[in-house]
Amino acid sequence: MRIDQLVAQQRLVLRRLAESVAHEGCRLLEVGSWCGDSAVVLGNVAKRNNGKLFCIDWWKGNIGTDLERTAMHQDVFHVFWRRMKKRGLAATAVPIRASSDVVAQVLRQRRFDMVFIDADHRYEQVKRDIANYAPLVKPGGILCGHDCEGWAEDFDSEMLQAGRDLDYHGNIHCGVVLAVSEAFEDVSINCAVWSVRAGHVPGEWKPTALKFPELPHSGIAPPVLMEEYRAYNLIRYRGSVIAVAHAAGEMDIASLNAEKIAELSRTNMLFSSPSVEQARKWVDELSSNQ
Repeated sequence: MRIDQLVAQQRLVLRRLAESVAHEGCRLLEVGSWCGDSAVVLGNVAKRNNGKLFCIDWWKGNIGTDLERTAMHQDVFHVFWRRMKKRGLAATAVPIRASSDVVAQVLRQRRFDMVFIDADHRYEQVKRDIANYAPLVKPGGILCGHDCEGWAEDFDSEMLQAGRDLDYHGNIHCGVVLAVSEAFEDVSINCAVWSVRAGHVPGEWKPTALKFPELPHSGIAPPVLMEEYRAYNLIRYRGSVIAVAHAAGEMDIASLNAEKIAELSRTNMLFSSPSVEQARKWVDELSSNQ
């Protein structure tokens, strides 16, 4: 069973977010705990401040995913709680075993310093979790979540719509990207962790804007393979569609400098365009001239 849901950079981002609101007796809440990867991060922050971490999950897995199939054959809650005890968090973590919709109604009069959402990734449920749990965040507190690879404008709208009701589409959690982009006018995104800070007026949210100097590219959406077209990969990155020839071999687009890009462009190994359609047109023209 896969236990770790976060990479090291995401753990750092999540820890810093929690530390920015932590105080003596703080109350943190996560919607979606699974095997406890994020709970370990948040629980340690809460424990250092004599606080509590409330962990909401039904431990059945997201519908239609490998996690659901895993939960049919294994006691995932047992894995979660064994991990909490092993990390010394049994007195800090408070598991609540139910669906997020049900728990939101039970907790509607409670307030928390931070709420972290990482449950069902489908659009309607993410939208509902944001609507249900945003009012539970104290003024000055943080609402955040996982698996938001960028802003909606970073991706083709057709791709996002095609994947909005799936756990993920390609390597993008389309439902999360759409729901977050619709819910907030502006939001911080660092290593696919989105975050906003509650204002003192109900419904007022601002990007947390925390700095992560050790993660220089944390706020940039990763390159996304849109499709293979003829002898090229069409990749969405930083608002453009980049056509990369199969013959160019493997490369990290995010690390290319201007000199390397110019070199690849001169040999028709790479081309940047504003849309998938324009990229296809360029590939067609190049192929017809060969």
